[in-house]
Amino acid sequence: MDEIEKITLRDEVFIDLARAAMVRVNNLAEKLSATGVTGFLRVVLGRNTPEITVQQQAGDEETETPGRVTYGLKIAVYYGSSIPETVRHLRQAITEEVESITGYQVERIDVLVERWAHYNSEVTEETSVEP
Repeated sequence: MDEIEKITLRDEVFIDLARAAMVRVNNLAEKLSATGVTGFLRVVLGRNTPEITVQQQAGDEETETPGRVTYGLKIAVYYGSSIPETVRHLRQAITEEVESITGYQVERIDVLVERWAHYNSEVTEETSVEP
């Protein structure tokens, strides 16, 4: 029997792919520029990037079953943006990026809109967002 070679992807690969996909999505406050002292501090303190968690299950090369991945995201959106539309675009962008590059199937992307942001100000503290 031939030995099957295995490819393993670290969670950081999936996180980086999600961040790359997020760049293409409008109305996400995490894309605030990192200019000046305030921007630099946001990046250093982690206020400029979303929290992303990943759970993955490797595929089976022998049966050609693809791996699966599930995401959990905490994001901030700009005030006045359509939250359902923004989240739909976010899910679509991440799914396309991950599936085309890794061959893994994106099973689910859970999104928590944690904060609002105003276009000309910092991300506000946690604000309740009702559906």
